[in-house]
Amino acid sequence: MTQRQTQSNYSRNRLKLLRARIRELKLDALLTLDPANLRWLSAWQEVFDDEPAHLTLVTAKKAYIHTDSRYADALHARNTQGLWQVSPKVTGHFAYVQAVLARTHRQGLRLGYESTLRLDQYKALKKALSKTSVKLVETGRVFEDLRAIKDEEEIRLLRRAQAITDAAFAELLTWVRCGMREQEVANRLDFTLREKGAEDLAFKTIAASGPNAALPHARPTRRRLRTGDFLTLDFGARYRDYCADMTRTLVLGEATDKQRRIYDAVLAAQTQVKAGIRAGMTGKQADESARTVLRAEGLDESFTHSLGHGVGINVHEGPVLSQQNTAPLVAGNVVTVEPGVYLPGYGGVRIEDFGLVGERGFTSFTSSPHALIEVL
Repeated sequence: MTQRQTQSNYSRNRLKLLRARIRELKLDALLTLDPANLRWLSAWQEVFDDEPAHLTLVTAKKAYIHTDSRYADALHARNTQGLWQVSPKVTGHFAYVQAVLARTHRQGLRLGYESTLRLDQYKALKKALSKTSVKLVETGRVFEDLRAIKDEEEIRLLRRAQAITDAAFAELLTWVRCGMREQEVANRLDFTLREKGAEDLAFKTIAASGPNAALPHARPTRRRLRTGDFLTLDFGARYRDYCADMTRTLVLGEATDKQRRIYDAVLAAQTQVKAGIRAGMTGKQADESARTVLRAEGLDESFTHSLGHGVGINVHEGPVLSQQNTAPLVAGNVVTVEPGVYLPGYGGVRIEDFGLVGERGFTSFTSSPHALIEVL
């Protein structure tokens, strides 16, 4: 079976899942403008970028893509099984929707739209359908919930993205040194990810040293790495549209007792969560498991963000491992486990792996070492 035949099979299965949800919601059609949803539904890799140039419309029997001329040839070339009706017709997205739905001649047709549709987009959609009997129905988390459960192909791509990320980290350990600037470390790491096989970055790399490591989403600066610093690195490869996400914290020089205590507490929290996480556990329970360990060390107040999140085509997807999420995890979720401790003016530690939630436990995709690394 060729790669494109395989992609068509996954697309067919994903369309089947979506159509089942459309029936459950008593809809006749569902539209999305999110490029990530189209990437997932089509299973076409290395075609789309982040530009909002496409509208996807799915009915009980047909699937439509309204695009523009810049993408038309690539989409037609991938549509080898004829699962999609691809149109680069020069017209507005919602005028195209109106024209497609007009062919059904059905009164009171129910068209679903995502809750993430912008207000201006909703107004434009409503205006385009104002002279029809189409009823607009907000659908909530349809795509987010479907995409949260990964199939075999997605798991394969996520594993590959992480393997590239692990390889880049191993190489970084051969060259990172005191005196380098944070920006230099981040830029060189980005190059290494691409050299190892990444087609892009999953997100902007974080390289934060010393007091900057106390900022969970610090941007790399011109600060030079100094002996005694924590150095937190948060980075990931994007491979065939799928993301990896990993964080490691190093010590520049020989670690102090205080640094070891903080690091060991964060690692213990992560280890406990990974040992206990499984289908049926809620995001809140997973988050609390990490906080229990840090609380025993008097560090829970310094854990200032949620424990983790889903990863897939986007680096941040559902489900969320947080104190607010009381929904149970299900087999097939892929999530990060990233407890952290942040001490303003001093530094911080975060350790992050990601992997697959199963009925019996958690399978990590991350193979980089967890023991504290001292850069001497």
